[in-house]
Parts: sequence; structure tokens; C-alpha cells
Amino acid sequence: MTPLVRENLRISLSEPGKGVHVVRVDGRVDAITAPELDGVLGSLIGRGDRRLVVDLAGVNYISSAGWGIFVSRLRAARDGDGDIVLARMTQPVRSVYDLLEFDGLLPTAQSLEAAQGRFNAGHIKSTPPAVLAESREESIESTSAPDSWDAALVRLVLEDPFYSIGELRTRLAELGHTGHGRLSIFRALWIRRLWRPRQRFSYYRRHRRPMI
Repeated sequence: MTPLVRENLRISLSEPGKGVHVVRVDGRVDAITAPELDGVLGSLIGRGDRRLVVDLAGVNYISSAGWGIFVSRLRAARDGDGDIVLARMTQPVRSVYDLLEFDGLLPTAQSLEAAQGRFNAGHIKSTPPAVLAESREESIESTSAPDSWDAALVRLVLEDPFYSIGELRTRLAELGHTGHGRLSIFRALWIRRLWRPRQRFSYYRRHRRPMI
């Protein structure tokens, strides 16, 4: 692949072998440049190349649009017995990754060799298959339905905006909404722009009614 070069972004592709493709990204992945990266990943997955390593050693910033690309392409990659592994994240990128609690969704590796080894050793799909099955079968119900699980999710945000994804999953189960994995919960929060703790706190401040 001829390197794709745009202002503040450079993407190149290599294939070290055994069907693993390394997508090297340099620059910023923001609202302007994210569609370029999305196009590259979508093209690879569309032609059947689903074992992808994204080398982020040259990236110091990924916006919400950029993170959304990885999440949105994940299911298609795994449907073809592949995965998307993020390799060599810089500290600023890793900090946001940790804040968004992506450790249960997007696998990472400290080196390209380790990332490729995840495929060669068969250690792929960091999200359990049952969780992925849930997300494939699930449709996000309208929040107008009083008993819908995602309406309960929004109510939990108003209960405590600092619940982690894992805590939200536990609280949903306690309320009788079982069978919802981390990926489906994150998707529901993403749709409502509530995937970050700061966004949930802002929503809490706008909508929370004082107790009487």
C-alpha cells in the first residue's frame, strides 16, 4: 500500500506474514483525520483481511471519533475470526484508553512482535464470545420504553455518574437487566455521548433533580 499522507496524518501498511496486517499510524487521529483511518480499516476488513495490528507508536492524540472507529470495526473483524490489536500506544493515548476502560474491549500489545504473536498463538478476541453474541443480537431499545435496559442505564448515570462500565453492568444485573456485556453497555453510552466519566457527570449535573 502506498502510504496515505494527509495533513497531520500518515498511514502505511505492511504484512509481516501469516495473514497479519500492520497499519502504521503517525500524527493525530481527530474528527478531521479519523475518516481516513476508518477508510483504510474498512477496506482491509472488506476484502477479508481481518487480523489487524494498529501501530500507534507515532500517535499522541486520538479523539472520540478515532476511538469510535476501532469500536465500530471490531465486530466485523471478529466475525471473520480476526481482531484489532492496538500496539505501542504512547502514554497520552494509553491514558485515555485506560480512562475509557477499553481494556475489556480492545486488546493491546507493547510491541509489534507481541501483537502479531496474539494471532499466531490464537490469543485473540479479548471480549468473550458470549458478549459479542449479545451485541450482535441486541438492538438498542428506545428510552421511551419504561422497562428497557438502556433506560435503566441512563437512570444509573443519574444515580452515580462515576460508575465504571463494570459497575454499571453489575447494577443493571441487580435491577434484573442481565445478559448485557461491556461492549453493549459501551455502545449504548456511546450513542448518548455518555461514554466518558466527564460526560456522564455533565449529564448528571444537567438532569439530576434534588431530592425532596
